[in-house]
Amino acid sequence: MADTAGSSTSTTPLPLTNEEHSLWSQVTQDMGALHSLRLQNDSALARMNKVHSKIADRQESKEGFSVKAAVKLGHIYKDAIEKAEHESRVLNRALERIGVLIALREATETGIESKRKKRKTDAKAAGGPKRARVSDAGADSSTATFQPGDQVVAKVEEWILANVVGYAPDKGKFEVEDAEDDEERPGTKKHYFLPSRLLIPIPKETDRRREFPVKHRVLALFPTTTCFYQASVVLPPSSTRSDHYVVIFEDDNNFERNVEARMVLEWPRHLDKSA
Repeated sequence: MADTAGSSTSTTPLPLTNEEHSLWSQVTQDMGALHSLRLQNDSALARMNKVHSKIADRQESKEGFSVKAAVKLGHIYKDAIEKAEHESRVLNRALERIGVLIALREATETGIESKRKKRKTDAKAAGGPKRARVSDAGADSSTATFQPGDQVVAKVEEWILANVVGYAPDKGKFEVEDAEDDEERPGTKKHYFLPSRLLIPIPKETDRRREFPVKHRVLALFPTTTCFYQASVVLPPSSTRSDHYVVIFEDDNNFERNVEARMVLEWPRHLDKSA
């Protein structure tokens, strides 16, 4: 049976968490304030240089340095110092917020990878996935038709993104290929033979899909991975005005994440009653 190349999801920047979004908004406000302050300080510097030039001209003509000019220059110096100090405070505040933002971003990205590894370890420690009851009404997908090349969510140790290679009549199962390279053998992909009840079809780009409402429980692709986890809908595509859902994954510190709409699927309810 010929292998079908696995389709992997594109690597896109992770969406901002609520805290990161708030910090970024504050940073952009600081940047706007710094721009305005810089213009004001440039104007103050221009006035200072103008007074200096007049004083130099008077000294060359031996007219002397007037008290009025000295007082005016003193006021300009004081104003420039105050503006420079204000600019410095805003700049330091922006740098501090950027530092916090970078730390949060790094923690989020590191947390995703460590959490994924932890879930894999937990699944192995638990002895693999629980067997699902075929008898549960509406849960059995044995009547589903899969064609080579179809993208599916496959239940192995966890729900993973995979591609159908074909049907193996001698085993009575479908052969699927992991969308991600084998960690132990880079450049190769693992193959699994699974019954159709452990496969969920992923809609094609052109397929019409029903929209899940807010708070609906779904199975969604975790950003930058090829693993699917339980999540709850925060905003559907009609609200985001894009082809993405905003969801909150289980055990993810209530972070709101964007997920491509076709990678958000109905939660397989038969798992709630798995043996």
